[in-house]
Amino acid sequence: MLVKFAKSLGIVNIAFAHHILPGDQDDILVREDKTPNTLGAELVGVKPGNGGLSLEGILRAIKEQKIKAVL
Repeated sequence: MLVKFAKSLGIVNIAFAHHILPGDQDDILVREDKTPNTLGAELVGVKPGNGGLSLEGILRAIKEQKIKAVL
């Protein structure tokens, strides 16, 4: 719903920052990707690096007042 709402407002840069801990994974439950709901975001078309910014880029853009909202 958030993606649909953002697109209805004309927002085109919809992305999220990955939080990956390489090597922190097992064969059952623990995954390297610690980002909540990565699969759900990707299924609705939100992908990190697809025109999006890294976490550092997001923080820099906020300071430069180029980003108006972050959820």
